[in-house]
Amino acid sequence: MNAYSHLAIGIGLVAVGALVTTPPIVHAAATTRVVYFHAVDAKGDFVTDLTAADISVKEAGQPRDVTELALATEPCHVAVIVDDGGNGLMQMPVAELINAAGRAEFSISMLNPQSIRLNDYTSNVDLLERSIGSLVQRGRLERDSQILADAIAWTARDMLKRKLSRPVIVTLTNGGDSAEREVAKDVLSELYASGASLHLAHVVAVPLGEVFIDGPVQSGGSSTVVSSTGGFAQAMTAIARTLAHQYKLTYVLPTGVKPGERLQVTTTRPRVRIVGPTRISSKVQ
Repeated sequence: MNAYSHLAIGIGLVAVGALVTTPPIVHAAATTRVVYFHAVDAKGDFVTDLTAADISVKEAGQPRDVTELALATEPCHVAVIVDDGGNGLMQMPVAELINAAGRAEFSISMLNPQSIRLNDYTSNVDLLERSIGSLVQRGRLERDSQILADAIAWTARDMLKRKLSRPVIVTLTNGGDSAEREVAKDVLSELYASGASLHLAHVVAVPLGEVFIDGPVQSGGSSTVVSSTGGFAQAMTAIARTLAHQYKLTYVLPTGVKPGERLQVTTTRPRVRIVGPTRISSKVQ
């Protein structure tokens, strides 16, 4: 065997080796998305017996396949943000929310005037009572709508980073929000990316900017006008009942299809209305 024969054999071995180590072709998996909603009948009572066959989903105007629908069982993670202007009147409403909610963990923050987180997410009653006890009268605080908007944006980013189950932001304010348009746009983007629903309780005639006009509706939350401390407490009870009757909806996008931002969830059940997000992030985490 001459030198050229050895060279030919060597080349053949390399070729065989290359065939053996060629990586397999991996096909892209379909994208799965999860959203939470609740359903009410014509009387406003909660509907709790929907099935996947009753639900239709469109994302960016295109139908999507529903793969699962069930009553939500994961614990909620509820971030409570209190903007009371220093009057100390939000203790009872916050306590009502925590007492009325079922399986949930709460963080409590207050504006003083900067946002201060009094406790991280917990279900520990003693710790939550201490935080509620800090919501005392503190004197008249200078208002800055930017601080409240920033608190919501920071909370949403924190929720996304931690990948918390069933994220919810509850804001109680007697000052309102008037963040500039570009600021509001960024805050809403953070909110939709987190998957959190924004629930708002506010007094009559406070200024409401885009964050508090669009955020509750488009995230699947709620907005309630109140006129007293008792009104705030009633709003918190209503929010807790909503969270206790949520569904978890899972649907998939066709392989290779990019996620959209506009979401429409409907039901074929007569006289039943779906209350859920209409805007979601186009980025799947």
